[in-house]
Amino acid sequence: MPSTPPNNSLQTPQAAWPLVRLGDFTTKIGSGSTPRGGEAVYLKKGVALIRSMNVHFDGLRPEGLAFITKAEGEKLKNVTVQEGDVLLNITGASIGRVTTVPGELAGARVNQHVCIIRPTAELHPKFLANFFATPVEQMRIHDCQVGATRQALTKQMIEDWQVPLPPMEEQQRIVVEIEKQFTRLEFGLAALRRVQASLKRYRAAVLKAACEGRLVPTEAELARADSRPFESGQQLLARILTERRQNWHSRGKYKETLAPDRKNVGQLAESWAWASVDQLAYETMIGLDRGRDQQSAAPEAGVPYIKMNNVTMDGRVKCDSLVFVPASREEAESYSLKDGDILFNTRNSKELVGKVGIVRCPPSGAVYNNNLMRIRLPKGVLPAFLAFQMCSQEFRQRMDLVKKATTSVAAVYAKDLLPLAIALPPLAEQTRIVAEVERRWSVVEELEAMVTTNLQRARRLRGSILAAEFRSERHADQGALLAKVKPAPSSQKVKPIRQIISPMKKHLKLSPDSLVETVKRNKGRMTPADLCLASNVEEQVEGFFEVLRECRDCGLLIVPSGIGGIIKLVKS
Repeated sequence: MPSTPPNNSLQTPQAAWPLVRLGDFTTKIGSGSTPRGGEAVYLKKGVALIRSMNVHFDGLRPEGLAFITKAEGEKLKNVTVQEGDVLLNITGASIGRVTTVPGELAGARVNQHVCIIRPTAELHPKFLANFFATPVEQMRIHDCQVGATRQALTKQMIEDWQVPLPPMEEQQRIVVEIEKQFTRLEFGLAALRRVQASLKRYRAAVLKAACEGRLVPTEAELARADSRPFESGQQLLARILTERRQNWHSRGKYKETLAPDRKNVGQLAESWAWASVDQLAYETMIGLDRGRDQQSAAPEAGVPYIKMNNVTMDGRVKCDSLVFVPASREEAESYSLKDGDILFNTRNSKELVGKVGIVRCPPSGAVYNNNLMRIRLPKGVLPAFLAFQMCSQEFRQRMDLVKKATTSVAAVYAKDLLPLAIALPPLAEQTRIVAEVERRWSVVEELEAMVTTNLQRARRLRGSILAAEFRSERHADQGALLAKVKPAPSSQKVKPIRQIISPMKKHLKLSPDSLVETVKRNKGRMTPADLCLASNVEEQVEGFFEVLRECRDCGLLIVPSGIGGIIKLVKS
C-alpha cells in the first residue's frame, strides 16, 4: 500500500473544481502528544486534551475527554485548537474520522493521534471536514500506511493532499445543504434510537412482570376457579429437595443446600416460594481452561469452545463464530453441553459479569470456557424460567451486591451466587410464563431486527449525502474558478451563510425568543435535531437553521459546529 497520498486528480468527485495542495491553503497542520504518565496523570478538571476517541463524524463527543494540568498544557501550547479548526484522526482503528472544533472547546490541546488542520480564509473548515468524510477520501485515507502494519497519516501526506477549491459561496452552499440533510437524517436516527430504547424497556418490563407473577394468571387463581388442587411453589421446592436427597450418589455425607438470602427481595405472588440457586441447581461446574494460544478457527483443531462473548445479556447462547480447542475424551465428556444447560458468566467487566444464557441445540462435542459456570436443574424447574429470572433487573441488582470487582475485572463467586434468592412458582405456571415471555420476545426481536437494519441504512446515507454534494459538476472554467478563490481585498466581505438560505422566516412560526425558551425548558442543553423537533418545524429545516444562526449571532445561544453537538444558553 502507498506511503504517500494517492493522486486524486483523475478521480476527484468534483472534476470541474480546481484541485489544490492542502498545505498551500492552511496556516497550521500538526498533532500533539500524550503527557508523561498517560492516563494516570489525567485530571477531572483542567486543560482539555482531545483524543481520537472524542473525534467523530457527527461532532466532538465529550465522553472520555481528558484534562491535564496547566503546566502540561503549556508544553502543548503549539497544538492549541481554535474554533473552526478541522480535527483529523491520523492513526489506529479510527483513522480518518474528522470533525470541526466547536467554540466551547477552543483552547483545548490534542494528543499525537489527532491532527489539527487550520485552513485559510479561502477554504471553509466544514467544507474541508465534509470532503475528508466522503467515502472516496475515506478509502484513500485507509489505504495509507506507514511501516509494516501501522495505519497512519504523516504531516507531509496531509500537506500534499489534493483538495477541491470551489468559490466560497459554493462551499457555503454545500455546507448548508449537508447540514440540512444531516438534520433530517438525525430525525430518523433519533426516532429509531427511541424505538430501540422502548423495546429494551419493554423487554425489562416483561421480565419484571414474569418474575412477579403478573404476566399470566397464577396457578392459584386458576385452581380456585376450577375447584381443583395444585402443587404450590413451596410444595414443589420440598419435593425437589426430597428427591435430591434420595438420589444422592456422591461420595461422603449428603451436603445440605444453602437457604435463600431474602435480603432486598420483593413480595411473592400467591402460591410462590423463595428458593436459593443452590436449592434449584443439582449441579454447578466451572468450564475448561484453554488459553488463546490453544484456540483456533480451524475445526480440525479440536472441539467447539463456547466463551463468555457467546452469552448474551438477554438469556441466549449464540453458537456462531466459535473457536476450537484440544480436549481429551475425559475433558470433552466432563465439560460437555446439552440442550437446556444454563451458562452463567462468572468473570467479565463490571457491566457484563453475571450474564446468563440457556443452551439450545449446541454443536456436537461443544465444551465451555472457564469463565462460565454450567448449571443443571431438576425436572421441577424449567431452565428457561430460571434463565429469564436471572436476566431480570431485580436479580441482577441483588447480584451486584455480592460481586467482587477490581479496576477492570469483576467476578461473582459460587459461594456468593448460590445463596441468591429465586422466586419459584408452580411448574404449570412456569410453563405458561415461559411461553408468554417467548411469544412477546419473538415480536420484540422482529422489531429490533427491523430497527437495526434501518439504522444501518440511515448511517450509510451519511456517506451518500456527502458523495452527492461533492459529485455535482456545475463549473467548467477552472481558470475562472481559481481567480474567484484568490484572497479577496480586505474591504470585500464574504457573503454570510444566512443570505444563501432561501428566506422562509415569514412562513415560519418561529423566533429567536421561542428557541431560547425551548432550550430553557430542557435545562439549557439540546441537540440541533431535538430542538428542531421540539419546535415542530422539521418540514422547514432551512428556515429553522436561519433562525438558529440569528440566535447565535445575537448572542442568545451557543451553537455547535456539527449536528452532534449541544446547543446551550449563553451565560448572562
